Amino acid sequence: MKKMDFNRGWTVRKEGSEKVRQVNLPDDAMLFERRSKDSPSGSGGGFFANGKYTYEKVWKVPEELANQTLILECEGVYENSTVLLNGEKLTEWPYGYTNFFADLSGKVKSGDNTVSIIADNEKAPITRWYSGSGVYREVSLYCSGKEYIAPQGIRTDVISTSRVKI
Repeated sequence: MKKMDFNRGWTVRKEGSEKVRQVNLPDDAMLFERRSKDSPSGSGGGFFANGKYTYEKVWKVPEELANQTLILECEGVYENSTVLLNGEKLTEWPYGYTNFFADLSGKVKSGDNTVSIIADNEKAPITRWYSGSGVYREVSLYCSGKEYIAPQGIRTDVISTSRVKI
């Protein structure tokens, strides 16, 4: 599989707000919130208000790429994330500290496609230290033909079938 940078040309908007920011990933959307001593997360959240943030990227897909195997990797989205393609939910990932994948294969059309990543950090307090909120690590796109090695590679386990007598 070929790994491509998918971090440029995004927008982010907080749910309930009309304000849209142009961003390149990684991004911590919570840093643009007002601080308040009454914030539910308190000092652990840096006194920032929590929220639900939608990242969007309009992606112009050439016809030859639309028919490929396409897998999106999010290295870190804090937290309770959802990935959508053209409004269709592809996957959800509740944990904010590990990477996850969304398979776009067969769902991408030639021309404009909208990829959305939602980071839902509304529930507070949720951590003992400042976690931020948003797509705080890189996003990559893997593409390949129909046969490929998965993005995380080949894994093996060694199992011993011999019996040792003591």
